Amino acid sequence: MAEITNIKMTEKKRKIIYLVTQSEWGGAQEYVYNLAVNLDKNQFEILVLAGQGDGQLFDKLNQAGMACRKLKYLKRSVSPLADFLALKEIVSTYKKENPVNSYFFTDQLSKLASPTDMILVDTGSCFHVAAQTWKVKKGQRFLTTGGISSMGYWAAGIGACAANNRKRTIVITGDGSLQMNIQEFATIKHNNLPIKIFIFNNNGYLLI
Repeated sequence: MAEITNIKMTEKKRKIIYLVTQSEWGGAQEYVYNLAVNLDKNQFEILVLAGQGDGQLFDKLNQAGMACRKLKYLKRSVSPLADFLALKEIVSTYKKENPVNSYFFTDQLSKLASPTDMILVDTGSCFHVAAQTWKVKKGQRFLTTGGISSMGYWAAGIGACAANNRKRTIVITGDGSLQMNIQEFATIKHNNLPIKIFIFNNNGYLLI
């Protein structure tokens, strides 16, 4: 098998990580390969993570100049221990990214949040990140649009904060959704509300 390429990712491009269980050549691997090599390299930095197998996927990715990494513990099996070890491997690939990886950041924010905090998440890619990563503590309330997907929902944090006796409210939104109700910053300031807004900046509308 060819040596796995180690390509340093830049800050200016959007990062996409594909995760596939095995590294042999087949249906899922071919699908991931086609996605990776056909995306615009001027806009995206691609990293493919794969588990056990004969490595044909890595050979083809290296030939195409794509970044890839083999995960020692990722495999197709029912094993809580292997899953845990694989998760640690995956986390190690993005926790030191610059700029900060949105999943890692949300995980850390979740750990620091108080049990009395209200958490409200806007629609878009930030919703998927928070819904998969946030660990709700006893006493917290986790509010979303419930599938309505209304951009600008972050402003509902004002009502959530007021209904929760003006306790601290954590709002997660994106740079696109933020602009839909950006005037509500004035409402928050005027009423001196304890709302902490975290904005995921992906330089556009990544997911609508």
